[in-house]
Amino acid sequence: MAKIMEKKNKAQDSSTEKEKKKLGKGGKIVLCVLAALILVLGIWFVYYLAHYRYYSGYKQYLQSYEYEESTAYHALSTGNGRVAGMDLVAENDILELYTSTK
Repeated sequence: MAKIMEKKNKAQDSSTEKEKKKLGKGGKIVLCVLAALILVLGIWFVYYLAHYRYYSGYKQYLQSYEYEESTAYHALSTGNGRVAGMDLVAENDILELYTSTK
């Protein structure tokens, strides 16, 4: 009885080994594509870490933080004809900034 069981187990082991070895041309292509994808993602992740997450080169350009005291909101002019329904908040020689307070 034990010999029969051993033969059965060996037959099952050899059949699973054969199935594992049979990858085929399509399986190899899929495996290569997955390996290339994993490699590209790994390279991109290292690039991301080096250039964005752990980058601190910008700190040499910072001089100091400047804070200004806040004030209550007041528009420079209300009901200006240039932009209907908007209040003029800020302007310079070139640009005008409008906002809606509604």
